[in-house]
Amino acid sequence: METTHAAEMLKVLGHPIRVRILSRMNAPRRRLSPRGFCDETGMDLSTVSYHFRALAQAGMITEVDQIPVRGSMKHIYVANDHTEAWVKEYESLPEQVKRAFAATALREAVEAVGRSVDSGDFTSRPESHLSWDSIWVDDEAWGKLGALFDRTLEEAQAIRDEFTERVPNPDEEGAWVASYLLSSFPSPLPPEEEDRI
Repeated sequence: METTHAAEMLKVLGHPIRVRILSRMNAPRRRLSPRGFCDETGMDLSTVSYHFRALAQAGMITEVDQIPVRGSMKHIYVANDHTEAWVKEYESLPEQVKRAFAATALREAVEAVGRSVDSGDFTSRPESHLSWDSIWVDDEAWGKLGALFDRTLEEAQAIRDEFTERVPNPDEEGAWVASYLLSSFPSPLPPEEEDRI
């Protein structure tokens, strides 16, 4: 990656509000305004608008519409790439930025789970799934687990792409948003359990 591009990605992805904006625009893929993001998160409009402009200047999002609303203009943006298109850029970021990025992404995921549980949607369909576990691994087992999650993510993205092609207007077709969370990470035991066999 070119140094200037890497530096720009570091600047953009290094701020948690920008990561949250990109996450909201990609999960699911949708158009979003600064006001809409504020309505969802309770954040200050002037701060959010600043970060939308920074993302647009970095080429991460594009303004696609302007709608007059009570004497002002509502600016509508769309993300230029799906989140997975930024994997190479992410890999080049410093560890401190990766940690902040991971924390922000997980916050979005946890909030999505919370909204689903609170609304009753989480258990509304029999196919809903929840798995959580911690397992012992070595380098070989860790590699196999990572490969499994990579394959699963690729299959989920293929399902998304097939649906998008088959159903161009999901809001008009009775479709709904489904969320999934794939995550594997080294997980130290809680301090009180470190000596347990």
